Amino acid sequence: MNKLKLLFSALLLFVGIIVIHAQTRTVALVVDQMTYDKARTEIHLYADAIRSDGLVVQILARNWERPCEIREELKRLYQDRTAPLEGAVLIGCIPIPMIRNAQHLTTAFKMGQERPWHLSSVPSDRFYDDFNLKFDYIKQDSINPLLHYYSLRWDSPQRISTNIYSARIKAPTTDEDRNKHEHIRFFLRKAVDTRNNKRQMEYVFVYVGNGYNSDCMIARFDEKIALREQFPFLANTRNNLTYLKFNFENVVKSHFVAGIQNPRYDIAIIHHHGYAEEQIISNISLPATVDLQIEHIKRTLRSRVRRDHRRGGDTTTIKQNLINQFGVPASWVEGAFDPEIMRSDSVLDALRFVNIDDLRNMSTMPRFVMFDACFNGSFHLDDYVAARYIFGEGKTVVTLGNSVNSLQDRWANDLLGLFNLGVSAGNIFRNVMTLELHLMGDPTFRFVSADQRYVNLNADIVLRANDMAFWRTLLNSSKHADAQGLAMKMLHKNNAISSDELMTILETSPLGVVRMQALFLLIQNVDDNFIPALKLSLNDDYELVRRIATLHAVMSGSPELVQPLVCIAVESGGQGRRVRWQSNRFINLYHDKDVLLEALNNCNHQWDPSILPSWEQALTRREAAIRNDHANLFCNEGNERTKIFYLRSLRNNPDPRSIPVLFRFIDEQKDINPRLAIIAAEALGWYNFSYRRPEIIAQAEEMLPTIQNQEVFNELQKTINRLTAR
Repeated sequence: MNKLKLLFSALLLFVGIIVIHAQTRTVALVVDQMTYDKARTEIHLYADAIRSDGLVVQILARNWERPCEIREELKRLYQDRTAPLEGAVLIGCIPIPMIRNAQHLTTAFKMGQERPWHLSSVPSDRFYDDFNLKFDYIKQDSINPLLHYYSLRWDSPQRISTNIYSARIKAPTTDEDRNKHEHIRFFLRKAVDTRNNKRQMEYVFVYVGNGYNSDCMIARFDEKIALREQFPFLANTRNNLTYLKFNFENVVKSHFVAGIQNPRYDIAIIHHHGYAEEQIISNISLPATVDLQIEHIKRTLRSRVRRDHRRGGDTTTIKQNLINQFGVPASWVEGAFDPEIMRSDSVLDALRFVNIDDLRNMSTMPRFVMFDACFNGSFHLDDYVAARYIFGEGKTVVTLGNSVNSLQDRWANDLLGLFNLGVSAGNIFRNVMTLELHLMGDPTFRFVSADQRYVNLNADIVLRANDMAFWRTLLNSSKHADAQGLAMKMLHKNNAISSDELMTILETSPLGVVRMQALFLLIQNVDDNFIPALKLSLNDDYELVRRIATLHAVMSGSPELVQPLVCIAVESGGQGRRVRWQSNRFINLYHDKDVLLEALNNCNHQWDPSILPSWEQALTRREAAIRNDHANLFCNEGNERTKIFYLRSLRNNPDPRSIPVLFRFIDEQKDINPRLAIIAAEALGWYNFSYRRPEIIAQAEEMLPTIQNQEVFNELQKTINRLTAR
């Protein structure tokens, strides 16, 4: 009888597995009618190529007027559980949601929304792939009808949790020899060709531009170790990983261009600063001889003259200011507008950038390219860097980039190793999206899995999304760092892994990437393990773990973290530049000077004695400044712009001393000047990692019934939702 029971149980398990994998998934191709008419053949070829991977393809082609029409269609497909919607590819001129009142969902974007709307809104397709978020429609842009402005509602979830993935295939419109529909036809044929020539991953190209992560060498060393955890094949002796840094040579552009066009590379990870139409590759290094250094300084000063002149400055005044500021001869600031000198300067300056004109003549070869940079994915514009990689000659079919500016201190490589296990770009990055982060190109692209144990993982992410036993087994049995990380994310999303379990992983895992994932999820919880997790991580072996822990320690302001952060701040440099920089931010924000100075004296390693008087002076200045800022808030004659500037400065510097002041200010202004009360209420929402967060929530809930103005009420309720979001 027992044998029969075991046999029956095994049969049920087998049948269950078959049922799960007999299901299929759907991809929606959302196309505007004109693009469909112009590229019908290529769109159907692309759809057939996706179907060959076992997916259902729905082509949604029409004259779309508003983003909400598309969102409703996608939600309808998502709710059909017989073939659940996996993702959407937005092809051509698809309406672009421009999101307002949601800057807390970005990593860095914090622009005053009184500025022009097309600049102060975030182009974001989270409108299409996160069905939980709630928006109010505001208006269509009067100049660019493709742009539609939405406001994130106060009663919306205040955290991104995508239901599907999305990607844009939006062509540049600035070429004379190829129009946008020709670009799209070309790209779709390239995507189909790539699918017909599948390959395993073998080679990775990494580039690091100047100024990124403060040029910290420890960060770069540790990233290389982490990439070997994510891509085990990089640990062999075949030199599969190329790591190029901006100071490899005085002018590194030619090496970058050669690398990105090398057909051996499968993916490229590019860390640098950027603009919509430029990749900032490097600065020109300071020359070795005195004469050349002087010429370098002259060129820099001439550039300053031109820049300030473009901003409306008087040339004579600009030059004199530079002479006074730097103590240089008048001859050093001459020639800024001499045609020959300008031409020479521009040639040298061009070596710092890769721009649209460069990219028109390049054939980028990695199938996937990540732009860990600001603005390179600004798909709402007529031209942008990420588009040039996928619409150019070469093999690149999918890129990842930001539509606005982004934070340097973030985990850009999260789950990247899943590429090596045959997971598609869409299914990898659906789990890591911010408001500004977007895929451009073919999100269904994937490499052949290097490990047969994971051949179904790409489908499992969709079909077994709610199968907690499966993800628990994967977490416990897999040796692959990002397979473990994915399992942790899936369990966490379903509240199926406890904070204590994550702490155990953080304490015991030998893999830095897995510890980083545990810390990342613990930070989202902000529960009783939050401060202990930060304290533990401040001494982690992996620089990124230390850096992210230090960043959130600054945001917490917790007295429990004073001692370790003070000691990090005065160490000789082994922690890494960004870690020390963040720890110094903590010192600048901490409210008790005596506690800081006591912690400094308790550090058990040598520190520079000159630090003590400099800290005392800096802390005294900070205390005087914050007293002045608080007094100005309540001064009837105070400048309103100055008040707003201070309130918004709390977004990056959530000083605990300001919490009671903000509540008093809201109470005073809620009826007199609702606009100021709203800005102050919004500022409290940036205390989401503060050790005083429960106190803020309680006081805000107590204040709510006293507020009559609906807009002030909504903003304070939104802040409560932000502080309680998980």
